[in-house]
Amino acid sequence: MVASPSAAAWTARSGGVTSLDACGGGVAVGTATLQGWRDAQEDAHVVDARAPGDGALLLGLFDGHGGAEAAAMAARELGGCAAGATTGDALAAALLSVDGALRRAHAARGGFGEVGCTALAVAVTPSTIAAAWLGDTVGLACRGGAGCRACC
Repeated sequence: MVASPSAAAWTARSGGVTSLDACGGGVAVGTATLQGWRDAQEDAHVVDARAPGDGALLLGLFDGHGGAEAAAMAARELGGCAAGATTGDALAAALLSVDGALRRAHAARGGFGEVGCTALAVAVTPSTIAAAWLGDTVGLACRGGAGCRACC
């Protein structure tokens, strides 16, 4: 079977795997982007082994809509807003703080136009995994390379 020209164009826009970091404690994190049909990549992610605290890993995924500005800013803001956050409630509060920062920047700049993003934040500690999200972004939890399931 021959792939259609439109399927080939869509595949060519895939960002592929952008990083794979060994984070210690048996945790490995892989990130990949998929531009899809958009003219430019609108998504952003964060992999931060220094936050939210000792032995913790902070992950963030931001699915941009209508442009990259909101997702890029949310990715920059997450680390400061989520410092010390290791529970779902603390991560939810951090995402609301990121949203507040986006709203203030939007007002100060006269708007981003029709730009926004969904968000997923995950904190992994040696004993827990906590997640919070805004919008329809989905995370997968896998153990031992198998058994992936939606965690949020």
